Amino acid sequence: MTQLLLTYDFPPIGGGIARMMGELTRRYPPGSLVVSTGGLQGSGELDAGFGNRVDRLPVPSRRLRTMQGLVAWSRRAQELAQAVQPEFVWCGNLKPAGYPAAWVQRRLGIPYGIVVYGTDLLLLQHRLRSSSLKRRVARALIGSAAVLVAISQWTRQQCLTVLGELGFRGGEIDVRVVPLGTDPAYFHPGIDTTEARRRYGLGQGRWLITVARLVAHKGI
Repeated sequence: MTQLLLTYDFPPIGGGIARMMGELTRRYPPGSLVVSTGGLQGSGELDAGFGNRVDRLPVPSRRLRTMQGLVAWSRRAQELAQAVQPEFVWCGNLKPAGYPAAWVQRRLGIPYGIVVYGTDLLLLQHRLRSSSLKRRVARALIGSAAVLVAISQWTRQQCLTVLGELGFRGGEIDVRVVPLGTDPAYFHPGIDTTEARRRYGLGQGRWLITVARLVAHKGI
């Protein structure tokens, strides 16, 4: 069965979410996923290498958050859903992807799930306290979702806190944890570290490396 992925962040855009969405697209069985995202000049060759269809709107990615972009995205998502009949729709993040997913769910009855991250949840938590409109919108998008997927246990706990602030009862929203994976072809034990230790002046102790930004919401 085919699934539909709606994502604002997608290669060649940089960042962790875009990388995750690209890796998911690369690893879904060929022909089992259709990706809907914004337009980016020069992305055709990259898209052709994924093995799953990448459908880009004529709207630039940066414009998908605007009202006009959301309307165009919602209509295109409905067209894709009617054409490929997906069993499920995934949102790469809550906003803006949740809007076209909810549109498809209301019109075609196809369930959707939302992937959540620490940054989005912390921003949402801040906005809920300052805007009743954003609170109602977030509650509607989350309440209509079949599942929320957190990328870590910490993110799940943060998600549960936000759900409580939105007025959802414990267990009312299905929140799963699917940790981020790694590619064992590139990351595996047993690599000779002698050259790397010599190059960077590292001793024989244990070292922790992170490629994330050193900001508080990364949990470091």
